[in-house]
Amino acid sequence: MFCEQCGQKITDGSLFCEYCGAKIEVQPQVQAQVEPQVQVQAQPQVEPQAQTQPQAQYAAYQPYNGVGAAAAPMTKSQIMIIVIVVEAIAIIAAIFGMKSFVGSKFSARAYAQKYFVSVANDDIKTAFELTDIKKSDLVNEDTFENYLAQQTDYGHAKSYKVTSDFQDDIYQIVNIDYESSISGNTSSCYVKMIGDSKKKMGIFDTWKVSMGDIFTNNYKIIVLKGAKVTFDGIELKDSYKSNDKDYDMNIYDVYVLPQIFTGQHQIDVTLEGYNPVSKTSETYSGDGQNVYVSDMVMTEEYVKSIENTVYQNLKTIYASALTGQSFESLPITFYSENMSDIKNEYEDLKEYLNQTDKMVDSIDFKNIQIASSTDSVHMRVSFDYDIKYICQEGESKVESSSFSNYTEMVLQDGQWVQKDLCADSLMYLCSW
Repeated sequence: MFCEQCGQKITDGSLFCEYCGAKIEVQPQVQAQVEPQVQVQAQPQVEPQAQTQPQAQYAAYQPYNGVGAAAAPMTKSQIMIIVIVVEAIAIIAAIFGMKSFVGSKFSARAYAQKYFVSVANDDIKTAFELTDIKKSDLVNEDTFENYLAQQTDYGHAKSYKVTSDFQDDIYQIVNIDYESSISGNTSSCYVKMIGDSKKKMGIFDTWKVSMGDIFTNNYKIIVLKGAKVTFDGIELKDSYKSNDKDYDMNIYDVYVLPQIFTGQHQIDVTLEGYNPVSKTSETYSGDGQNVYVSDMVMTEEYVKSIENTVYQNLKTIYASALTGQSFESLPITFYSENMSDIKNEYEDLKEYLNQTDKMVDSIDFKNIQIASSTDSVHMRVSFDYDIKYICQEGESKVESSSFSNYTEMVLQDGQWVQKDLCADSLMYLCSW
């Protein structure tokens, strides 16, 4: 804690300042303002008799000759009026003196000093309440403490002194010089104060520390769809998600944070099937900043599950085409934006697989493998396949051939889906 008289840092709980001797809790100035009341009240006690005694002495030397008359003593009502008037004057003087004293406690300088001391003493709750910050999920005492730890070194102040203040059209700027207990250097802190509409006791002005230039507004975090995001230890709610047309909403989730403190922030992202990602992001005052956290790596187990999905899809697609089943009967989710092209490709595949001059007997897929060039939202899956078909050239015979191909997969609504049927090369072979 600090002595409010001299600004020196003193031991918590001290009753007197060990540097200037000032008493910490008692404010003796109040008593000094009451003293005029006692002095003024003493005046009505002057008795009229105090002036009649010299007249008595004078009469002993010069007997009363009938000229003039002795002053009549004041009545009780006259004395009462004088007492009331004097007391009223004393009360008015005391009120003005008290207002002047108490008013200084509600000055911009006093509020700025209280804010500085609160930060220096790690009293974040009090410091936060002295600002004009509007509290929210992401702007609160905890995140404010994180901001202060990055932006100020008041907590290392050895002593301080309010040196000056000046006022512009809106704000009153209070300058506080303080000495660092670490470096020993003297630094300056400019606290910008703005008048509050509320008044203390209905009389005194109150002030808030203006913090308007320390925020980042509408900060965007872009992640893979379905990912959970934690920002500075706070899990972001779905209410922060935005339907942003600048991004493919089938692939990404976009979180928009209305207001956060500037500085460094910790972003943690988790998604089923992927290794968690942690990223530190630096933000600045203003709008329009964003961060991508889409470079996530799939776990080995998840990779194998996707390869198995591709294998099952290929078996189902070609078995259904061989038996002439409709496209709508396929129990497979395809990429929605390519649905029309995929359907046309499937109808062509049915025709080629069931041609009369070279009928395909069966197709066997193997060596399914996700290519190393896969990114977070697209992947190429390679595979080998064997075709057994019957050539009807006089007599029937079974032949087999081995080939390689690949299919495209894309992330849609948090699920990997097939983008094509990879049937072009197969149809070419069947028509050959």
